[in-house]
Amino acid sequence: MGLNTQPHQVCIISGSLLAQEMVTDAPLSHLLKLIEQCITSMDHTDPAIANLWPICQSVYVYEEVLLYQDQEVVPLSLCSPILRHLHAVHQETSAMEQRQKTSTKQERNA
Repeated sequence: MGLNTQPHQVCIISGSLLAQEMVTDAPLSHLLKLIEQCITSMDHTDPAIANLWPICQSVYVYEEVLLYQDQEVVPLSLCSPILRHLHAVHQETSAMEQRQKTSTKQERNA
């Protein structure tokens, strides 16, 4: 998929992967097209972007990727892999902290 999912490494998503997945996400794709066409007065009742309306005023496009307040918008198709990666990183960090606590206790008792 292009998503680096190694727990000990940084999660990297390329702009091209974001753009590719953005096109397959119907509401985001529709919003992307509206913004690219410079439509500034979006219809509040447009069912294709109804659930995105709260963020519409703060969204813009840069290199075919939607950004919300200078942060990349992640399509739903990438949310699960990203969350799995973050969970794995968190578990690895927690395990390291636990090993350190155990090691510190053993040193104190020695």
